[in-house]
Amino acid sequence: MKDKSLGLFIQSVLFISLFITLTMSLFINELMFVSETILGLTLIVVGINNKLTYKRKYMTTIYIIFGILSIVLTIYYGFVNGI
Repeated sequence: MKDKSLGLFIQSVLFISLFITLTMSLFINELMFVSETILGLTLIVVGINNKLTYKRKYMTTIYIIFGILSIVLTIYYGFVNGI
């Protein structure tokens, strides 16, 4: 039971930090890299919580794939643009 509540707590902390960094990136453009990374982590955690907490099969895979893809593209974009 602790694992489920810990996963939901991590998901909510990531969501709040994503909201804060997205709001701040409107004014500070360099924070968009951080926001996109947090978005990828949030999608991965949502996928894991779907599997462990809600016992869903198909959306779990989609969330994890899009999370990994988001992080990979963010890192690639950072290297290309020299961030």
